[in-house]
Amino acid sequence: DTSVEGGYMVKVFVSGTINGVPIEKENSLPNSILVTKTEVIFIDEYSDSGIDTDYDGLYNFLNITIGLNVSTAGNYVISGTLKGNGEDIITTNKIYLTTGIQIVELKFDGIEIRKSEKDGSYVIEITLYNNDSDQIGFVEYITSPYNHTDFQLPLQKFTGNYSDYGVDTDGNGLYDYLAVDIGLEITNPAEYTIEGWLYDKEGNPLEVATTTKYLDEGFQLVVLKFNGISIYQNQVNGPYYVKHLTLRGSGIIDFVEDAYTTFGYEFTEFEMPPTPLVALTGNYYDYGKDTDADGIFDYLTIEAEVILADSGNVFIKARLMDAEGKEIVWAENVAYLEANQPQIIELNFDGEAIFNHGVDGPYYLKDVYIYHQGDPTQADYTKDAYITDFYPYTAFGEVEVLGDLDGDGDIDFDDYQVFRSSLGRCDGDTGFIQEADYDGDGCVTYADYRIWYGYYKNQ
Repeated sequence: DTSVEGGYMVKVFVSGTINGVPIEKENSLPNSILVTKTEVIFIDEYSDSGIDTDYDGLYNFLNITIGLNVSTAGNYVISGTLKGNGEDIITTNKIYLTTGIQIVELKFDGIEIRKSEKDGSYVIEITLYNNDSDQIGFVEYITSPYNHTDFQLPLQKFTGNYSDYGVDTDGNGLYDYLAVDIGLEITNPAEYTIEGWLYDKEGNPLEVATTTKYLDEGFQLVVLKFNGISIYQNQVNGPYYVKHLTLRGSGIIDFVEDAYTTFGYEFTEFEMPPTPLVALTGNYYDYGKDTDADGIFDYLTIEAEVILADSGNVFIKARLMDAEGKEIVWAENVAYLEANQPQIIELNFDGEAIFNHGVDGPYYLKDVYIYHQGDPTQADYTKDAYITDFYPYTAFGEVEVLGDLDGDGDIDFDDYQVFRSSLGRCDGDTGFIQEADYDGDGCVTYADYRIWYGYYKNQ
């Protein structure tokens, strides 16, 4: 805290006893210490008080006084941060300080403290800057106890008066909206926006409601309407919770985190979503289809279950993929289906494409798209729909066995006999077997026999 700058020599004096023998010793540190003069330092003089400027019994400001010892006169900035609930409240004081002991003030907005809903004592972080914006001091101060309700209310505010009721707009006995009446006190007539979120008792957000309207001076009532379909689709009974209630004008004027708890409604009291013209139920079935009775599946058929609001032609399209996410083939279909009961529409995936893809199942049904031709805009879609049973890809085609000239699926003496019957014959000769011409030169020769024998040995 010296006011004299320069180098200082530090001397150390030691006295005492060692093993009962008195000692005294003096020594100096080998290097001098450079000391610079402190411009301003905090002194242990702080106080706090509420200031009621309009004499309404509520504090417009929380005033903090701070003692400083100034060694260098000049312009300084004192910044204060009041730690709140989530958002801090910050204030600054730009001031010219003369040398000596000075008392400065920081004033925190009482409305902001009231809106924070945080009771004191408050932690105040005080930072001191010089004219070059260098930080030259920091201290933390804890105020006296306060209630946030000691401070000034916003000019426009929520009053805390709420009520709720269901609204049935179409007379079908189900609520289209959950309406919440919200009381406000307005001193400045203007257009305001009120927004609130509805949560269920499990903490899940259901719906946000917003209304914008011109409000006259005095006590006003606005209604937030939360969509009944959203409440029904959530499938959780009440009570429900109105949270994040916000009043906006040219900015956020008032905010209530946990505003209101509604009556304990059943979710079945609210409007159900409208039935689409066609919808996938999520039920699927699969099987191989052999249309020519040759023991090979011509199609992998997947049946999709759907529900229709009106009878009519339905279009469906989807693709089949393997376990590595590679596309195999698409399929589509149009079928006439009846309304108001589960119906089946087939997707027939080409067996030859599955065989040529060469990958065993199970297979994955993806990107199922369906619509009623009465209104194609009312489509339903599922990205990841279904996984089939296991199928070997060979169930959808025959694997050619090279060297199997009699077509019985193996290479044996019978095939040798077939080959020998064609040996020495060329294209156009009686008895020429093209399948035995392995080198494709137009004749069955011993060169072809060596190829056939290789197949025989390696089977």
